[in-house]
Amino acid sequence: MKPIAALLLTAALPFFASCTDGGGNTAVPRQHAYPRIALCDTVYRVALADRVPGGLRVNAESRVELIDSTRQDGSLWFDIVYPTYGGLRINCTYRPAADADELRAIVANRLQRMRMNISTEAQRYTDLSKGGENLSVVLTSLSQTMTPVQFLDVRPEGVVSGALSLEISESSKVDSLMPVIRAIERDAKVMSNE
Repeated sequence: MKPIAALLLTAALPFFASCTDGGGNTAVPRQHAYPRIALCDTVYRVALADRVPGGLRVNAESRVELIDSTRQDGSLWFDIVYPTYGGLRINCTYRPAADADELRAIVANRLQRMRMNISTEAQRYTDLSKGGENLSVVLTSLSQTMTPVQFLDVRPEGVVSGALSLEISESSKVDSLMPVIRAIERDAKVMSNE
């Protein structure tokens, strides 16, 4: 009888060991399931090659919508729209410059706007400049803000700039948006570092 009891006890041990309260390293299904955010692939295409010198590399899953191309200063306003992310938009501008002085004035204005948009929040500043007079930066907020990703790409002919604009309520959780913000930051780096 003892060998049968020992055999049954040995056979039952794995069963009893798997019936824990979820503590430790035991994999137990959670009470609530949260969907994973599907992120855009890292495939890019050239857009606006006929309107912006050198074109603009954008995510292949995004679309470019022209907003205003009839401005007196020759600037082009457009949005990069991400249907995968519920229609999030990067509001962008291409502003041509007639000479070096105008180019410096445009850059100074855009950098000032970027600083004002991000305020004093924690931020990550990524300089993608390749040397020379070309400036290429991506500014990312590390806290809750309406413009978490901004970029500036200075070209000899003009400046391309953009900002991701979010409508954030106080109940929004920044950590739930971070995968999307990181993906758009990655795309902004590709746009700014051709």
